[in-house]
Amino acid sequence: MEYRRLFHIFYLAISAIIFSISFAIVCDKSLSTLQYAYIGGIQALVALMAGNHHFYNKSYKTLTYVTSSVQLIVFVILTILAAFHLIRYPDWPTLLLALLLATSCTHLYNYLALYVYRKIFGGKRLCVIGHEDEVVKSVVNLMKFENMIFTVTHAFTTDFATNVSNYLDDIDAVYFAGEVGRDREVIYTMLIRENKGIYNAVYFRSGLEIQSSIYQFGDDIFLGFKTFQLTKVERFFKRMFDILISLVLLMLTWPIMLLVALAIKLDSKGPVFYTQQRVTMNGRLFQVLKFRSMVNNAEGQSGPVLATSNDSRVTRLGQFLRATRLDELPQLFNILRGDMSIVGPRPERPHFVEQYEKQSPYYHLRHRVRAGLTGYAQIYGTYNSDFNSKLKYDLLYIQRYSFYFDLKLVLRTLNILLDKLSAKGVDENTDNKITSLKQLEAYSIVVK
Repeated sequence: MEYRRLFHIFYLAISAIIFSISFAIVCDKSLSTLQYAYIGGIQALVALMAGNHHFYNKSYKTLTYVTSSVQLIVFVILTILAAFHLIRYPDWPTLLLALLLATSCTHLYNYLALYVYRKIFGGKRLCVIGHEDEVVKSVVNLMKFENMIFTVTHAFTTDFATNVSNYLDDIDAVYFAGEVGRDREVIYTMLIRENKGIYNAVYFRSGLEIQSSIYQFGDDIFLGFKTFQLTKVERFFKRMFDILISLVLLMLTWPIMLLVALAIKLDSKGPVFYTQQRVTMNGRLFQVLKFRSMVNNAEGQSGPVLATSNDSRVTRLGQFLRATRLDELPQLFNILRGDMSIVGPRPERPHFVEQYEKQSPYYHLRHRVRAGLTGYAQIYGTYNSDFNSKLKYDLLYIQRYSFYFDLKLVLRTLNILLDKLSAKGVDENTDNKITSLKQLEAYSIVVK
C-alpha cells in the first residue's frame, strides 16, 4: 500500500512539472518562475481531488477523459484567478497553445504511467468467496468495471476453508463477498501465513471501522467509532461552503438556466419548473425545485413511482437535461434557502422514505445531514445501484465528512459531467446477463 501511495505522489508531481514546463515553453518570459510553479500546483491539486491518480479502476481511455476534464477545470480556475488579478494571464492564443501542449504531453505521460502501474501492481489473481448471489454480483462488478488490479480466477460458495487451502498456490488474494461462518478465522490464518491479500465487503458494522480511532489504556486497546453526526464546527463550515459555492454557480450558470427554460417551453407543453416534496435533514419536508424533464403531470395516473434509466415519461429534451444534470440547476436556490447542501445524500420523497425505513433500521441516519445536490452515491455508484449500495455510500459519506472531502466530491462531479464514459462507469461490452455461478466458468473462473 505504501509503494502505491508513493507512486501516486510521484505521478502527481511529474504531472505538475509537465504542466508547468509546457506553460514555460509556450509563454516564455511572460510569467515568472513562481507563477509557473503556482500553475503547476493548481493542476496537481485539481488532479488530486479529481482522483486522477487512482489507476486501479481506470483504462487509458478513461484516464484520457478524466485528464482532459481536469485541464478544463484548471483553465476555468486560472480564468477566475486572472479576473481577480491574483495571477498574470498570457494572451488567449498563447494560453490555449500552452494548454494544448500541456494536455498532449500529459496524455503521453499517462500512457507510460498506466503501463508501469499495471506491471507493478496489476495482475493479482483474486478468489471471491461467499453465498452464490453475493459471489456472482461481486464477480460481475469486477468484470464490468474497469479493474487494473485484480483478475478473478476462483469463485467459491461452499467448503470455503477446504477450497481456499486446495487452491492457495493459484491465488494472490481472497475477497470475502459475504459471510463464511467459522471458516473465516481458518482462512485468515492461512492467508496471513502465506502472505496473501485479504479484502472484505463493506457492511454497516464493518464500515464503522473505516473512520475509527485507537485508544490505549495500559494493556487495553479501544477501537472508537465515529458517530453519524457532524459537529457544530463541521456544520458551520459546511454551510459556509454551501452558500459560497451556490452563489458562484448561480453567477456562472444563469445564462444557461435562461436557455434551458426557453428550450423547455419550446419542446413540450407545461411549466418550466417542477416542484416536489422531499425529505431533508432531521426528516424535515421541503419543496425541491427542478427544471421539468418529464411530460406534464407525469404521475397523474401512475402515482408515485421511481424513475428508471429508460423512462418513457421523460421528454426528448429531458433526456439531455438528465444526462448532463442541468435539470438540477434550480436546486441551487434550495441550497441558498438551507433546504439542501451542495454535497449530501440525494433527497427522497416521503412515500419512498417510509418504504426504505422498513427495509433498513439504519436508513434514518442519512437524514443527519442536509440532502445534497450531488453525493457520494451518485459519484461512485451507478444509476442502477441497489438500495443497500446507495445507503452504504450515504452513511460512509457522513462518517468521512470533511471540508476537503466535500471539495473533492464537487470536483469529481464536474469530472463526471464532462466525461460521459466516467458517468456510466461500466464497460458496455461486458456481458451483463451473468446470473448464475455456472456461467462464470465460461470466463475461465474455477467455480466450487
